[in-house]
Amino acid sequence: MGSVGRPLPSTEIEIIDENGAPARTGEIGEVYVRSACLMKEYFRAPEVTAESMTEKGFKTGDLGYVDEDGDLFLTGRNDAVFKSGGEKVSCRLIEETLRDSELFHDCMEDVVVLAMEDHFLGKVPCIYYVSRPGSDFDQRAIRRYLSSKLPRSHIPSEFVALREIQRSASGKVVKDALRDPANRMSPAGND
Repeated sequence: MGSVGRPLPSTEIEIIDENGAPARTGEIGEVYVRSACLMKEYFRAPEVTAESMTEKGFKTGDLGYVDEDGDLFLTGRNDAVFKSGGEKVSCRLIEETLRDSELFHDCMEDVVVLAMEDHFLGKVPCIYYVSRPGSDFDQRAIRRYLSSKLPRSHIPSEFVALREIQRSASGKVVKDALRDPANRMSPAGND
């Protein structure tokens, strides 16, 4: 239950840990796929092809693990985890912690957390959100709440108010729409 199943007979899956070694059973790492059915390259994108098509197979960008029965479980995306000042930060953990709070239900309709560039730390978390109409959005209250639940590296550096968070048919956030100036709203909260 909860797995995406087992690979097709002509397909091999390998989970690679953060050190580039094969992960143990049940250990989360990046999912690599090898198969005669895979594409040969990205259309007119040699740099992306070189990054994705490795000697270990196709680097999917998905994080997951294989259990003792050989079933694959996906847990997130590799781009949802980044290093900030040498510490790992999980965008998904920040989002889930926020979504589980009364603050989210009181003042936000939607939220997504992404890494943004930072001159000193490399990258830091940024919260993109859609305010609930008529609510009082308080950045300080959100920072205090997250500080009580998460490590300091997970506390957002910036909040960006949006009209909407667009998602594809598969539920993935359309990142270009987050950066569209026409989608931005003036912040309702305080710094």
